[in-house]
Amino acid sequence: MSPRTPRLTRLQVKHLLHRPATLGPASVLRLAKRAPRKHDEHDMQVSYFEWLDSEYPDIALDAFAVPNGVRTGRGQAAKLKREGLRAGVLDICIDRACGGFFGMRLEMKTSTGVLSPAQKVRMKRALEQGYYAVVARSLSQAQELTLNYAKMAPTQVAARV
Repeated sequence: MSPRTPRLTRLQVKHLLHRPATLGPASVLRLAKRAPRKHDEHDMQVSYFEWLDSEYPDIALDAFAVPNGVRTGRGQAAKLKREGLRAGVLDICIDRACGGFFGMRLEMKTSTGVLSPAQKVRMKRALEQGYYAVVARSLSQAQELTLNYAKMAPTQVAARV
């Protein structure tokens, strides 16, 4: 029984074609093992903020993204962790109190994306703490959830500082 031949992506094949002919089998296997990174959730989130900034600037003033999924080196990751970066924090925060909630927390996922265990814990805690915490599986769903939330009556604030 022969070992399974690795399948290469178009990008990996293109990369191989532009490399010297001295490329050995170990290099080919290393390239084949690297899965191309998908940016579907990233693209959806970029489109969401472009839409929010252009169509609803008032809501956009209260919204921000949490860059938890960013890829960094080991040293930078350790630095961010010391600064308070935490696993599972949801993608988008809207600090606007509506409908009896203290704010909105939105996690962007593709139709096949799944919440990590840490994200499930964060989602549950956010709901328990009075936040409107939801998962959007498409740009249109994120837009609809945001507008439905923003249309709710403002939450009455008990005390102001």
